[in-house]
Amino acid sequence: MLKRHYKALLLFFFLLYIIFSGCITKDSVETEESTSSFNASPGTVVYVLNTNGPVRINSWDGSTVEITVQKKAYVGGKEELEKIDIVVTESNQKAIIETTYPLYGSESVTVDMELKVPKGVVVKIMETIRNDADIAT
Repeated sequence: MLKRHYKALLLFFFLLYIIFSGCITKDSVETEESTSSFNASPGTVVYVLNTNGPVRINSWDGSTVEITVQKKAYVGGKEELEKIDIVVTESNQKAIIETTYPLYGSESVTVDMELKVPKGVVVKIMETIRNDADIAT
């Protein structure tokens, strides 16, 4: 009798595994990509705050900082993506690029950021919790 219940319970958990193992797949990830830019002269310092995703930095011969961002929501879809903003604040020879999250939630969203910066512009990664910085010259 106990053996029959054990088999039934085992079968139940096996079916749950099969049902839920395919719930989060590459196809179910909602993505959103955006680009923006701002002028930057040599000597400008760019601070980057991106807490949940990689930052890639490349230099180039242009006169603008080009920002390409790809937000990915693994749970919650487009609604979660809309909660995340990329804010750029510029002042004299300084710019701050910041990924802003709501106070609660949105842990399932990552932000991949790629920067193309003019030669002579300094980039400082200020906040990294769950990300990598890849700097190429």
